[in-house]
Amino acid sequence: WVESMMGSLLRRFPERCTILTSPTWHGSSAQGKIAWMNRVLAPIAGKRAFRDYVITPQKHLLANASALLIDDRQFAVKSFADHGGQALLFPQPWNSGHHDVEHRSETVRRIVEGR
Repeated sequence: WVESMMGSLLRRFPERCTILTSPTWHGSSAQGKIAWMNRVLAPIAGKRAFRDYVITPQKHLLANASALLIDDRQFAVKSFADHGGQALLFPQPWNSGHHDVEHRSETVRRIVEGR
């Protein structure tokens, strides 16, 4: 689902997609996330390397009225919205959207079409 959603978003908003990702406590977490983005997202974006990202656990600091956060953590979604951003909870087994996990493709379609 990641490739489908990101491919659609990057094609529709090529200059406006930035990945916000939170690091784990492991020392190589950020390095692993960057490697994943370069392996998976760079080809989708048609780039040699994917550089449109921010690694921080404080995603709410980037919230504003024109920003949309798509996240699977309820706390991040609520905090982003509380700080003035638009936020959408992506369904996963560990969050309140778990009942929609099997309908991720529909969620992706709604996101890409503007909710």
